[in-house]
Amino acid sequence: MEPMPFIPNPPQIQRARLVLQRFVPAELAYLILHLAEYYCTLVSKEIGDPTIETRGINVVRDRGIRNAITIRNGGKLCLTIGPFTKKEAQSVIWLSVTIKGHDQGWSSYPEDQGTKRGSWTWYTMTFDEDTLAATPERLATNIHAEFATQTHAFAWGRDSEMVKPIQAGQPIKLWAHAR
Repeated sequence: MEPMPFIPNPPQIQRARLVLQRFVPAELAYLILHLAEYYCTLVSKEIGDPTIETRGINVVRDRGIRNAITIRNGGKLCLTIGPFTKKEAQSVIWLSVTIKGHDQGWSSYPEDQGTKRGSWTWYTMTFDEDTLAATPERLATNIHAEFATQTHAFAWGRDSEMVKPIQAGQPIKLWAHAR
């Protein structure tokens, strides 16, 4: 079993910064901590952690697959992280998302197999929106009629269009869709 990575809490980060500032200017201490990626991190690895909402119909737990959920017939599932305090929102310097999922594995449209065209499963991300727009921009789409699990990984820095909208009091919501 792989050991859990050390994730410092805010007081530990502050102590490290103060120790560094005994030897170097504050600007350099911040740069050292940044280059070392010594950050307070919010991680959600499993469905239900920290918050889960289901929208639509026919959202069921898969048996035999740890933390897997099946979404059918227009259902939606939302994983919520946050809401953030003002200090947390201002401190976000990196946002990364890794999604693992698959389409239903069969299709009556063989011409679409192996493409994302006609896929019935996709993902979107919103910021403090309880209802989705009629056609939200897709973050990722699974390959049509492919039952093998696919991994979609994204990372955005502080100046990206995905991190800029993060504000105090607002959560980040990752939506899984199926039609």
